[in-house]
Amino acid sequence: MLIFLDVETTGLNPSLGDSICEIAMAEFSLDGKILSRYVRLVKPSVSIPKKVSAIHGITPEMVKTAVSFLEIGNEVVGYLTKGELVLGYNVKFDLDFLKAEFMRIGMSMPKIYYVDVLELARRYLPGRSSYKLSRIARDLGFESKGYHWAEDDVMATAYVFFRMVRGIPLSKESLSLNWIRRYGGWEEVGRKEER
Repeated sequence: MLIFLDVETTGLNPSLGDSICEIAMAEFSLDGKILSRYVRLVKPSVSIPKKVSAIHGITPEMVKTAVSFLEIGNEVVGYLTKGELVLGYNVKFDLDFLKAEFMRIGMSMPKIYYVDVLELARRYLPGRSSYKLSRIARDLGFESKGYHWAEDDVMATAYVFFRMVRGIPLSKESLSLNWIRRYGGWEEVGRKEER
């Protein structure tokens, strides 16, 4: 199974206190069928600046009564670790925010393997003037209600991925460590310590 991930945030830098305000994940089979989705607005640890709300459309009022990351941390770990691979568009950004959130709530980090679909796009779709997700997805025929909502971005990323690898039979073997080393890596992403 493949897990596609996207987060929306209060800013660009988790080490300066920015935090997640929306998380979306979708589980896909290797043949591209969606199996499940996980989408949550998250009450961030800092306020969402107006200039950031203008980008993703998530306002402080929308997250005022949302769940905290502490409340969903174990769910997030369970969803992330049920697939063989986590994929995202510029996925290190998402993983850096997840690592910061898990650290804030005192969770340890199990290993996950990831692949960056942006890096795949640069390899399989060379010579583009822009590699923005919205542009690549649109060029490949994906119609979205709007980008910069985590769920829409997850679905666009999955569409881009499956269009790029169309004709390549995907299996656990084809999603080998060589692929991961070339287009991704591994991260330690949160699990609560047993006491």
